[in-house]
Amino acid sequence: MIRSISYLSAFALIIFGIHFGVFHLLDVEFRPIIFVLYAFMIGLHLLFDLVLTREKNPKRFVNYYMGFSGGKLMLSLFTLLLYGLYDPEYLKPFAGSFLGLYFSFTAFEIVRLLRHLKN
Repeated sequence: MIRSISYLSAFALIIFGIHFGVFHLLDVEFRPIIFVLYAFMIGLHLLFDLVLTREKNPKRFVNYYMGFSGGKLMLSLFTLLLYGLYDPEYLKPFAGSFLGLYFSFTAFEIVRLLRHLKN
């Protein structure tokens, strides 16, 4: 578990550096709410790691994975909707950041999942 957290932390720092650099180049304000996005994605990934990679039964694993993926997508869309209602003027940078993080962490999750399934 410690190894997983260290890989996830290193990945999040790399993505944060890229993210901050792109915002700086595009001259877009980097608001503190973006850090909440990182906490949200890291929390979802840790939950994924705790629940799904511990499941040994392949039949149940597929159900868990599909349920987790659908739940993550719905929770993410709900988060975007709520933020859009809260602060519509910063919605475009927030949504772009959110989608970039969502797809980046999903790619990281798939790589970890492939390693897990290979064993």
